[in-house]
Amino acid sequence: IKLERNDLLLRQATQMARIGGWEFIPKNNRFYWSEITREMYGAPADFVPNQVNALAFYKDPTSRKTMRKAFLD
Repeated sequence: IKLERNDLLLRQATQMARIGGWEFIPKNNRFYWSEITREMYGAPADFVPNQVNALAFYKDPTSRKTMRKAFLD
């Protein structure tokens, strides 16, 4: 129950503060975006980020290049 309560508090805090989160899992090349991250980028709720389409959200060319190298190399 303590873990469930902590999860609830974390979700409430990120909603109130508008803090997005994302995770890349190299083992299976999968991305996870939180609901807030999708909202921040204007992506639909059913958007499934991957190594290619997620990079399009990095507007700064230097940032995009850095992330491309991290994800694709």
